[in-house]
Amino acid sequence: MGRRIFGGEQRTRAARPFFGIVLALLLVLVGGGTARAHVGVLPGTAAPSTNLAFNIRVPNERDVPTVELRVVFPENITVSRFQPKAGWQREVERDSAGRITAVVWSGGQIGADEYEDFTFVGRTPAEPGVLMFKAYQTYQGGETVGWENPEGQDNPAPFVTVGQAAGAETEAGPAIEGTAAVATSEAAEPATSAVVSPAPSAAPAGATSSDAEAAAAPADSGSDLALLLALGALIVAVLALALAGIALLRRRPAAEG
Repeated sequence: MGRRIFGGEQRTRAARPFFGIVLALLLVLVGGGTARAHVGVLPGTAAPSTNLAFNIRVPNERDVPTVELRVVFPENITVSRFQPKAGWQREVERDSAGRITAVVWSGGQIGADEYEDFTFVGRTPAEPGVLMFKAYQTYQGGETVGWENPEGQDNPAPFVTVGQAAGAETEAGPAIEGTAAVATSEAAEPATSAVVSPAPSAAPAGATSSDAEAAAAPADSGSDLALLLALGALIVAVLALALAGIALLRRRPAAEG
């Protein structure tokens, strides 16, 4: 009897490190699946001196809804128009020269497990470089998350790389899911109002019908499916490893006997 108890204690002690490793792997898998969602911008690359319809994509990362978004524009981009957003009011901020420097969308809600696109037209600078759009996401209750850091740090800001030859196709950046609106051919016009009431969704002025369809199209779910399949496969592998370890520990007393 004493030997059996001793053997049981041995199995328990031997199993602790094994189950600790399994638990750590599961935490890494869960954490890796939730760290991807952040405020981004489409397209991720653009040609110089081009008028584009940009989409600021805002996923909700809390159990409470997102109720406000403020975006600060880079100094070297010229913003001219905004797409009306049903259910949201828009307040435009300008500098002393009348240039649009920032915009605040408020009055609407982005629920848990939802996202919204906020669209504006801007002209890229002539010089290659990186455009960083600092974004501030406010949740119901008052919590504000600032997406304002360089790429690779926590809470990275949405950014667009300007550097392709004029007339080249734009494409979505690697950190954002979905398709992007393409370039408009018409020159930008100045915005006329600072506050806009909610209005039915419409394509940005100067964009073609295919541009409007691209901007309104839902996010491509292919990458989400691949992520879920990969997570499922890893979880199954971890569980199989755990079962194999349990079976090995149970065989040990029989072999010793």
